[in-house]
Amino acid sequence: MTHVLTHRGLPDGMNRWDLYGLLVKAPKHFGLTDTTLKYLRFAISRTQDQDYAAGRICALWPSVSETASQLEADPRQIARAEAHLAELGFIVTSSAARCRRYGVRSENFIRYAFGINLAPLVDRTREIEAAARKVCFEKEEAKRLRLHIPKLLERARTSGDASAEEVAEATLPSRHASRIWRYARLKEIADALEALIEALADAPVAVEMSDRCDAEVAHRVAAPHRASYPCAPPGQSLNADRGSELRLFFIKKFKTIWLSSVSIWLRQIFLLIVDKNIDGMKRCLPATCELSGRTIMDGSGRIEPLFKRDGGALAAGPSAVRHP
Repeated sequence: MTHVLTHRGLPDGMNRWDLYGLLVKAPKHFGLTDTTLKYLRFAISRTQDQDYAAGRICALWPSVSETASQLEADPRQIARAEAHLAELGFIVTSSAARCRRYGVRSENFIRYAFGINLAPLVDRTREIEAAARKVCFEKEEAKRLRLHIPKLLERARTSGDASAEEVAEATLPSRHASRIWRYARLKEIADALEALIEALADAPVAVEMSDRCDAEVAHRVAAPHRASYPCAPPGQSLNADRGSELRLFFIKKFKTIWLSSVSIWLRQIFLLIVDKNIDGMKRCLPATCELSGRTIMDGSGRIEPLFKRDGGALAAGPSAVRHP
């Protein structure tokens, strides 16, 4: 008997408008249209909170024309909405003689009602809640996949495998995941690309074999060639032996630079002493001799060095002029 149909009540902590909010989150899941959602909002507003307690009757009995007037819609549109909701299993309709709708409410309780009963809607609260959560999850997951799919496409393109690039191109020809809104389609594309990348990672790498003797290869492996540079090659670290070679390298470089600097300093000091002695000797030469650099030209036009080596030692040349 639909005019006294009761329900199991809403879960603890949930009210009638929470139930309507869950329906708004998942309308496509249940096949609800804008008109049916508007009708359910109107129906819930015509009930009271105590009607949603367990064992109560949750119903309303306005006529189709009255409902159409309240919603500013055509009566035929309201009749189609009621039939659609009854088909989806959200309401149950009943009528008295001559298709009249009426009910009795006393002491805030509905005793009976011929009209629209919302008991099926209340009993499906858990199902509606699960569908709303699923829709919210898929919405957030779709947002994540729209950002993740371009990264998978880039990995497939940079893999260096032409066939992998062709498969990725066939999986998403438009190359724009942002234009896809259905979660199922996005999940399908992401799964296909991830499977492709895993296949590339698991594929065996072809190794080119050499025709050299194994003994030669073993020798080179046992005693690898060490580079002449003091630092390790890219991607390798210096071991203890390489650290010792590095210290010896810098010590040799330092000694070479130090010895070169000392030899340059000694040469400059020697030249300075020689230049000072030449300046003193200019004052002691006779007028017929001419001193040019480190040589002496006498009056006969003979040129002799001012200094010469005698047994490895530096001695005055034969034309050195003594002080008179």
